[in-house]
Amino acid sequence: LEALQSLELRENLLKSLPESLSQLLKLERLDLGDNEIEEL
Repeated sequence: LEALQSLELRENLLKSLPESLSQLLKLERLDLGDNEIEEL
């Protein structure tokens, strides 16, 4: 997962994100559309 550049998490009813996402150092695109996240 260290080389992951794009992650799509649309429409998953997410309310928060795990802190482990900060370890994805090569991540360039993160799609969180249509979730229930209110604050980053």
